[in-house]
Amino acid sequence: MADLIHFLKLKLINMKTKLQSLVIPLLLAGIFFTSCKKDSPAKISADKEMVQKVSSWLDAQKVTTQPNKSRNIDLLKDNLELENASYKPSNAGEQILIIPAREDLKTAKGIDQKSAVYLLLILNSQKNISKGNVVIYKPAGGSSSDIPANSFHNIFNGLSPGCSGLFKFLSVTGRSIYQLEYSNKKLSSTGIVKHKPKSGTTVNGTSVVNSIQCYDYYLTLTFWLDDVPVDQV
Repeated sequence: MADLIHFLKLKLINMKTKLQSLVIPLLLAGIFFTSCKKDSPAKISADKEMVQKVSSWLDAQKVTTQPNKSRNIDLLKDNLELENASYKPSNAGEQILIIPAREDLKTAKGIDQKSAVYLLLILNSQKNISKGNVVIYKPAGGSSSDIPANSFHNIFNGLSPGCSGLFKFLSVTGRSIYQLEYSNKKLSSTGIVKHKPKSGTTVNGTSVVNSIQCYDYYLTLTFWLDDVPVDQV
């Protein structure tokens, strides 16, 4: 009988040890999932006020005399993944609102399917939109989904985005503004899009500009090595 009691005690000890080995990982998993939940994308689709701010700001960028650009804004609005938006801190109490765009936008505008498209909006301390850009990220290798969560925050603060590839910044109407390229996660080139008026007809040997302004756009590139500009074209 004493041997049986001793055997049962050993079984209870073993069961207690096994339960502890199961409970601890489950508790840790609960902590992990709770902490992950805090970092999940902001559901601004449920924030009617912010959704309205985004829509109103985009509408305010339209120019009635440029219907093609207005259509680009409407296309952008129709293809925003508001349910996957996220907020990132910036400077002086500002925030960066990052809203991915759907695949349909890339198809409609002929953008490389390996690229990712985002609407980036800068919010002031009152959470009003002060400015915004469309960003096209084309990875140097791998998938565009591999972009680190803090990439845009780092770029705006002069740091490495933590990935390699080309970031093209456009206006919300689709006009190219500038680009940043990173190799081995370091800045390798910067580009600024400049423009000059196209010359119109010639009167008495003098070139004049048409009353409707048209522009030639060109990209100037600066190449960088270890954060130092080394060449420009």
